[in-house]
Amino acid sequence: MWTPRLVLCLTLALAASGVACGDSPNGPTLAAAAAGRDADAGLDAGGDAGVDAGAHRSAGCGAAPEQRLSQFVMQTEIVTGVAPAYAATYTNRFFWLRLPNGYDPSRAYPTVFIGPGCGESGAASIPIQTVSMDDAIVVGLNGVGNCFNKDAADTPELAYFDTTLAAVEASTCVDTSRVFMAGFSSGAWLTSYLGCVRGNVIRAQASSAGGLPPIPPTCTGPIPAMYVADTDDPDNPPSTVMVALRRVLTANGCGTETEPYDIGVPSPCVQYQGCLKGYPVVWCETSGIGHSDQSGTQISTVGFWHFWTSL
Repeated sequence: MWTPRLVLCLTLALAASGVACGDSPNGPTLAAAAAGRDADAGLDAGGDAGVDAGAHRSAGCGAAPEQRLSQFVMQTEIVTGVAPAYAATYTNRFFWLRLPNGYDPSRAYPTVFIGPGCGESGAASIPIQTVSMDDAIVVGLNGVGNCFNKDAADTPELAYFDTTLAAVEASTCVDTSRVFMAGFSSGAWLTSYLGCVRGNVIRAQASSAGGLPPIPPTCTGPIPAMYVADTDDPDNPPSTVMVALRRVLTANGCGTETEPYDIGVPSPCVQYQGCLKGYPVVWCETSGIGHSDQSGTQISTVGFWHFWTSL
């Protein structure tokens, strides 16, 4: 198990080069998906974050980095596979890539995709890098007009995620068995969608203040998941978030009983009992926070990182 390392501030910097700112219908059965996921869980027991023994290495391993480290740098791309109805608006996209300080192209890194809320940049969303520090690649996704399309069953965001993941894996050293997805608000809705359709690619998901958008009748199996909601959120209250929670509870075969879940900082988080081995589900309900990414409570930073690295 890895141990999260905390820092007290997020440094913002500008790079001299590039634009930068600081830090299925045929899805597998539960048993088959669980067996495949357990086989892919790459880290050796008792290892630390500096060891990538057992990691599944992407094609970009060995390539020298092409950007400054410890900074989010904008990367443009042409998204393939966009449906004709969306092509004019959703083909030319960009994302923000942050390589950790001391990035080693021979080491396969866990990689975290972050979806921000509407009006937010992918370079300034949930600051997971304040706890992952030198131990993860972070990818900030960006919605068109700084908002993701969450209302369409054939959302163009799936092609965007697939294209972005392929680009990151081709240019950097990703541990493909340790790809994580997190989001806030609009990005949380996206997280729940991707957790369904790409549950065989994303190792685990975590989100704050987002519900469940239109999804296919069959998802790609169970997925570890962590949800945060606040009783005073006027936009996405707990009842909205629980719709997404219930989908995963069913997919993961969980029961209804819970027990306290320690994320390393004080929190109201609980873990459901009876879930498939390797597919935990955590629920955190706060009060008095409002519509928030929960980084102030550290649930979406310390908590999310603890959850992922404990798998």
